Amino acid sequence: MILRKNSHNWVRFLVFKWLWYSLPIRRAAIVTTISKKTHNELRHYLGKLADGILVVPNSYDPAFTYSPRPFNSDYPNLLHIGTAPHKNLSRLIAALESFPCRLVIVGALTETDLSSLQAHHIDYNQHINISQEQIIRLYEQCNVVTFVSLYEGFGMPVLEGQVVGRPVVTSNISPMTDVGGSGACYVDPTDVTDIRRGILRVCQDEAYRNELIANGRINTQAYTVERVAAQYVALYNQLDDSTANIGTT
Repeated sequence: MILRKNSHNWVRFLVFKWLWYSLPIRRAAIVTTISKKTHNELRHYLGKLADGILVVPNSYDPAFTYSPRPFNSDYPNLLHIGTAPHKNLSRLIAALESFPCRLVIVGALTETDLSSLQAHHIDYNQHINISQEQIIRLYEQCNVVTFVSLYEGFGMPVLEGQVVGRPVVTSNISPMTDVGGSGACYVDPTDVTDIRRGILRVCQDEAYRNELIANGRINTQAYTVERVAAQYVALYNQLDDSTANIGTT
């Protein structure tokens, strides 16, 4: 959240808070945010001003579609999206040491990342600046989506993995737990051993893996463009009704 990231400079923080949050929220008839996590953060920084903010989630891109694929239990492909520090790639790498798999990474790698991959003997592929179509293809080619992030505003890769029909291993923190529902394997993102445990279970337990995939497909039904758009339409209709009532009083 940008507001939190700028809080080290109090003058800048107060100006930013007023211009980008407090003033617009006071002037808006309806304010929405994409997750309970961001709503809680807004409440932390804005107090009661954030009480009326409504949560309307993101929808996944309909270009992502269900694409079943036989699971490669001997040498699975694990897809990891993002390499910023909060994406927690370093712990994922450590968790995969000596595990026979290929880690497919989307994002730039630092020298530290490269050294860690080499030190832990990780077989990996890296992709940078690729198109949406290529990203979708990577989801379709993978066996497991790993998204053990330390901080997110929403956590779209969780949904994208579920839509395509892949088991997802993600963090046991909000918003991932809110977005993933019962269709993800949750692990402690700060614990390398727990990350490894979750990945091993998904890769070795077929019944559990199939359950995650089935639950994930059901979960994504709440995040279609149509379902999310309907929530916005309901809010606009509510606003229209309120305006009409004011005009007749």
